[in-house]
Amino acid sequence: MDAHYRLPTLLSFALAVALAISAAGALSIPAVYARESALWAAQGAGQDWVDLLLVAPALALAAWFTRRGSRRAALLLAGILAYALYSLVLYAFFIHFGPLFFAHAWGLGLAFYGLVGLVTALSRDDVPGWFGPDAPLKTAGGLSLLLGLFFYALWLAEIVPALASGQMPKSAVETGLITNPIHVLDVGIVLPAFVVGGRGAHSAPPARLLAGARHAGVRRGDGCRAGRHGAVDAGSGPGRGRPAAGAVRRGNPGHGGRAGLAAAARATRRVTPPDRSSVQIFGILFQ
Repeated sequence: MDAHYRLPTLLSFALAVALAISAAGALSIPAVYARESALWAAQGAGQDWVDLLLVAPALALAAWFTRRGSRRAALLLAGILAYALYSLVLYAFFIHFGPLFFAHAWGLGLAFYGLVGLVTALSRDDVPGWFGPDAPLKTAGGLSLLLGLFFYALWLAEIVPALASGQMPKSAVETGLITNPIHVLDVGIVLPAFVVGGRGAHSAPPARLLAGARHAGVRRGDGCRAGRHGAVDAGSGPGRGRPAAGAVRRGNPGHGGRAGLAAAARATRRVTPPDRSSVQIFGILFQ
């Protein structure tokens, strides 16, 4: 494995522990959500179960296989870290101060520095060369663009009437917050990445990477967006040699997760033997 991947994978291991501790603590300590509205507390508890049972183990496995040289795991790790950063912004800034303050604050830092480190490592690698000529980049880009525009329309349908009437959006009122943080993160950061990445998947290699690596994970209150797009070499890992010989379709976006999980199972059947073990483990994990 290239040395540039060591630090972000070590940070990812630490983040997996922090997420597990945070989720287990929130589920077992009533004081964590005692001052939240019923809706916000329910969303938090649901997210805690997802973090504990799926995200923390998947993060540790993705970091492990990235260290062993798996290109698929490196891209999957980027998506999980992006999800964790998104989620921990909500925990750190929109949950009342309480017993998990340090877990949320340190977790946020681990997710941020881990993602920055991984993006830096990927930028030094020949990531476009990992993709084969039959990689479904246009399909992936189209799905990314469609998701971005769909959620823009969904959120603006609530935001614009609220602005016109001078009232708070209904979702902000129901959660008891001063604004809806999901609106802020999506409108300002996440959805532009979906739209720009989706459009760029038809042309520039850096944008193809953005469209391919961004869509992994579960968004709080929105269910699952799985989007492990594209195709990578089933052979050598990050920082090594040859372009991809076979394409692996990485998944289809879907709320609730079933479409993405089915795609992961299909990917397991289509990879070539050298990297089959890691993909099989991920497939088994999410079944």
